[in-house]
Amino acid sequence: MIFTSSLIGAFLLASSADALRGRRLNANAIHIRTLADFEWKVSPEDGFPAIDEANDEMDFQFTYTGSLGEIDVGLAPQKGIEFKLMNPDCTADATIGTQTPFTVAGAPAPSSVEGWLYNTDGASIDFQIALVPDDIEASEYYTVAGDQLSADITFCIRGDYLYDGLGFADYGSESHSTAQQQSVNFHETVVTISVDLTKNFQITTISTERTAADQENENMDIDCDASAFFCNGDAAADLDDEVAAPVLKQGDALQFCVAIAEEDKDRLWIKDIVEADLEQDNNDNDTYRESGDEYDDLVSNFNTQSILTDKDCATLPGVCKIKTQLSSKYFTDVTPKALDVFGVALCAFGKPTGGVVPTITYL
Repeated sequence: MIFTSSLIGAFLLASSADALRGRRLNANAIHIRTLADFEWKVSPEDGFPAIDEANDEMDFQFTYTGSLGEIDVGLAPQKGIEFKLMNPDCTADATIGTQTPFTVAGAPAPSSVEGWLYNTDGASIDFQIALVPDDIEASEYYTVAGDQLSADITFCIRGDYLYDGLGFADYGSESHSTAQQQSVNFHETVVTISVDLTKNFQITTISTERTAADQENENMDIDCDASAFFCNGDAAADLDDEVAAPVLKQGDALQFCVAIAEEDKDRLWIKDIVEADLEQDNNDNDTYRESGDEYDDLVSNFNTQSILTDKDCATLPGVCKIKTQLSSKYFTDVTPKALDVFGVALCAFGKPTGGVVPTITYL
């Protein structure tokens, strides 16, 4: 108590002319410098980030408090929000060698994953982070599940609310200095995109089936279409040509191929076959595996299920061939029913092994 009283007393006694002059200088400074600023919050809007499945990208929208731009009258904008993409645990800038498997769109120029700056006011802050299909699988941001049927893409977006005494001079260039720059507040958003890598396919004469889009929270359908078609031969030159639907008889082998649909071949490819089933609906009721129906599991969990079936996804990367010897059970009726094939293909980002995208010649 004695110590506190002496401090108060000393303060009250400091009323000399020098102290008064000091007070006048501080009062004048208020006219030059704006009042203290306590509005430095940045946060994502409700409902964001959101997935744009068709473009393999995520939409971000942020709000902030206060006004961006100048703080000291007559100087360059000194208050801004800088965003950058970081590694999954938000501890370092996003890098993988010299290539980062993301691009930034909708941000002010200059912009890159190394940073982009907003220092003028707007209704909100909007930008997109897109995947680079050729680079994402080899990056630290991509983790395949143990069953290989799904993967997680994880990265961090950090937004720093900055004060820069130099007004962000030469931002984005080598001469940009952060000597008078400080982060007053920040927000980190860790994004995990769960990607279903499987796609259904079906073949009677020739058909495809697309898995319904699954957009919930941060789940993502990679919008991959698998195209199944009849093919002949075993050489790479044979597997990219569709042939007419065969009329099968006892003792014949059934062969078909699965490839990526034309509209997706620049960003995705068919890596493997997860499942393939051969079905014969002898009851004509569109219900399979009832009494009287015949069937075979050709491929299950990536593996062929019989010595009568062969799977080849290596001869022509990007095209998987299934060839199976038909057993007699499918020909017991005088007029055998049609055979249907259903299956699930595994999609992958980028280009097939070897970097060559096969071009399928369809009928």
